[in-house]
Amino acid sequence: MNLENLAPTMDSNLASHVGPVVKSAERALRILEFFDGVQRSACVSEISKSLNYPQSSTSVLLRSLVYMGYLQQDSSRRSYFPTRRVGLLGNWVDPNLVQQGSLLEFVHDLSAKSGQTVVMATANGINVQYIYVCYGPDGDGPEGSVKVGDMLSIAHTAVGRALLSTYSEDRISALLRRINAEKTEGQEPIAIAEFMTEIREQKVGGYFYGNAGVPGQHGLALVLDQSEQLLVLGMEGDPVHIEGCMVTLSEKMCESKTQLSIVDNYITQRYAGAAC
Repeated sequence: MNLENLAPTMDSNLASHVGPVVKSAERALRILEFFDGVQRSACVSEISKSLNYPQSSTSVLLRSLVYMGYLQQDSSRRSYFPTRRVGLLGNWVDPNLVQQGSLLEFVHDLSAKSGQTVVMATANGINVQYIYVCYGPDGDGPEGSVKVGDMLSIAHTAVGRALLSTYSEDRISALLRRINAEKTEGQEPIAIAEFMTEIREQKVGGYFYGNAGVPGQHGLALVLDQSEQLLVLGMEGDPVHIEGCMVTLSEKMCESKTQLSIVDNYITQRYAGAAC
């Protein structure tokens, strides 16, 4: 979907807008406010009826919000539900209220202890999407650092491998075949058999390693939660540091994960991880 075609064009004719508000922007935000009110999944017809929007334009807006990572779609039920990216979107506005939450404290503490960039990511189609990034003690990542909202192929990063580890092998193979079929000219195809072997081996260890979101960097990752929305934790940085301290860093991640004392949809006893 070309999102540029969905963007409103600002011109002198504001009569078609609701007051000074661009209609499509208002509708997208009203959809998020709708979910804040009902606090459950909902289908297109319910949302359009509740907000008195045409069902066709509601469908387009919902697909756009899925593409951008703000909503997830349950195709079997034809319903939508906000992703964790929505919950993290405004955490900086009132840090005393939001950042004291265990999950974000945990990410910032891990970044401070390791000196590395720590990220949280989730799956978005055949991509991994970064929904939170903590750049470390300096507060600034290197040039070209990943940003919140960035999407990369799920097969090409450590956080992507962690996400794939929660899928069945048949589903992983199907995704890899699709990625190979859609690869750009000059891009190397993924060796599926070799990739599957590496996933199995890393799954036994309890953490996953591979490329980071920034070219030339490496990453480590583990699964935080897979109960409702897949959520993985990643640590990314200089290859020498990551590879030289892989065991120590993975233990630090596991230790921090074990200390996280929340259960609702972030971490559960069964995902504390045998290797941790």
